[in-house]
Amino acid sequence: MPSLKIMLCALLLSVANASAFAGKRSDCPGQRWAHPTEILAQIQTLQVDLLSHASATETLERWCATQGLANPAIVTVERAKNVYSPATPEVRQHLRVTPDTALKYRHVRLKCGEVVLSEADNWYVPARLTAPMNKTLDSTDIPFGKVVKPLGFTRQTLSATLLWPPLPETSRISNGLPSVNREHQQVLPYFLFEHRAVLRRLDGAPFSLLIERYTRNVLGP
Repeated sequence: MPSLKIMLCALLLSVANASAFAGKRSDCPGQRWAHPTEILAQIQTLQVDLLSHASATETLERWCATQGLANPAIVTVERAKNVYSPATPEVRQHLRVTPDTALKYRHVRLKCGEVVLSEADNWYVPARLTAPMNKTLDSTDIPFGKVVKPLGFTRQTLSATLLWPPLPETSRISNGLPSVNREHQQVLPYFLFEHRAVLRRLDGAPFSLLIERYTRNVLGP
């Protein structure tokens, strides 16, 4: 499994390459649509920021503010009620728990204003949180990262996957810049990329496994 340092270096290199391509683009007067390399650069800039910090919630609030997605730039949670997804053996392995250990599950949407920035699945070990934290998670929609922040947790990224191919196989190279048709550039899937991560307490004990999928809304209007 690649280390976080390797993933960050690869993403930083991709951002630099995509930015260089975008800088070479010569638009027609009044043209406002973005080339895939520009979109890719923006996606990977956000990915680097997310991978560099433990709390996705706080990172998204900063992103929301800099991109002007909402004012005030406050991330809120919309939690799915009465929904449960059983933990797979892989989830339990990452959390270092036995098959009979009690886990809890949250499926949430993280929103900035009315804009949905991401959807996340979260399996966590209530026995490794404090009683007040568990009560807050059970009875409110406060973001998970904010509730467990007093733990001083760290985040171990398991994978970072791009779900949108920015340059299709039919793209051509013209003047050093990949060229694709305009229709492709305007069609983006709802989910652009996915992160999988484990949150750990200061003593190293894992207490949460997250699967976060980020929407095209992070790119702004």
